[in-house]
Amino acid sequence: MRTAAAEALGKIGSTAVEPLLAALNDANGYVRSAAAEALGRIGDVRAVEPLIAALKDPHAYEPHRAARALGQIGDIRAVEPLIAALKDSEENVRRDAAEALGSIGDVRAVEPIIALLKDSDYVRPGAIDALGRIGDRRAVEPLVAVLEDFGGATRDTAATALGKIGDVRAVEPLIAALQRPGQLRGSHKEAEALGKIGDRRAVEALIGALKDSRREMRENAALALGKIGDVRAVTPLIVALKDLHESVRTAAREALEALKSEPSDQSQQAQPVSKSEAHSAAALDAIPITAGPQHYSNRDWGFELDYPADWKIQVENDPAGSWTVAVIIVGDAPTGGKAGIIVNARRGPVLAGGGGGGFSQVYVIGSDGSSPQLPRTAHEFIEKAKKRFRQRAVSNSTCYAQDSCS
Repeated sequence: MRTAAAEALGKIGSTAVEPLLAALNDANGYVRSAAAEALGRIGDVRAVEPLIAALKDPHAYEPHRAARALGQIGDIRAVEPLIAALKDSEENVRRDAAEALGSIGDVRAVEPIIALLKDSDYVRPGAIDALGRIGDRRAVEPLVAVLEDFGGATRDTAATALGKIGDVRAVEPLIAALQRPGQLRGSHKEAEALGKIGDRRAVEALIGALKDSRREMRENAALALGKIGDVRAVTPLIVALKDLHESVRTAAREALEALKSEPSDQSQQAQPVSKSEAHSAAALDAIPITAGPQHYSNRDWGFELDYPADWKIQVENDPAGSWTVAVIIVGDAPTGGKAGIIVNARRGPVLAGGGGGGFSQVYVIGSDGSSPQLPRTAHEFIEKAKKRFRQRAVSNSTCYAQDSCS
């Protein structure tokens, strides 16, 4: 009951601070823990000294919660006690103390947190994240060393931290990590970090990442290229406008729009432009980035179609019992309703005309909300749809059921 009361007081706000401070001395450890969490949420500086005392108390119940609360409050009085807590015998205290120091952002914590990079796999991610949030350049080389780690999640956290710090010394190691083959292959976090740093040395590696088999890698590579602003990326980004996934196509459009704007880096403006770069820049000016129709290709089920540029893919390859919802594409109809396409695929010999009863169901949702089942196979649907989408905007999707539709 007292634990629930402490949790409820945390929702009240500053008027509850005094009762919660009293609850830090409760005989019940669960109550003390709940009070520490509540004080952290409120963020009142009156709680700093009592929470420091709880952090130092060897008999305290779950002192890591006091560390977490001190990080939420963000008062610099907690820095030295939290640095001391980095040497605590409990892993959760060391990790939460590091994360709290990252939230406070005091550079006194940098060297002690760097020492935690040799700690356990449970502690290290919190230390890495803290170094990224503090943003001190002393952490660059130790974080670069973490990029060679065998743990993918730890490497990703290090890449994110290096992106936040933004030091160019991380560029070459991040490129090497991005291009690493096999089981230790790079992730989209390296691409994201390279985009934040913004160094042109990363352009070729990021262009290569646009062909990666992973959606998140292609998406983040496109966004990073937009942030760097090098015209060598124009043609590869135009190709990415036809990617299978909408998120990648959107990222490519955003990157191309960013490339159309004036670069903010004056040193980049002053660099000589090659003939190929000039050609790419001219091509960029000629491309209407928002033009349609969009092209959709489903590699898992082996079909493709075009759809209006302002329609959105909402569902893709979503299992549904013995069927898979291969794709749902929806747009606003001129009449004010929703028009769209749903392709349902049965697992087995489907989508090429079907076999026996195993055909693909294709639904087209009209603007009035109706969802008639139209052609019985995806092949039949695609043959009708691919011409209609190219010829005119869709005002009534049930047009696809009519051979006479113009």
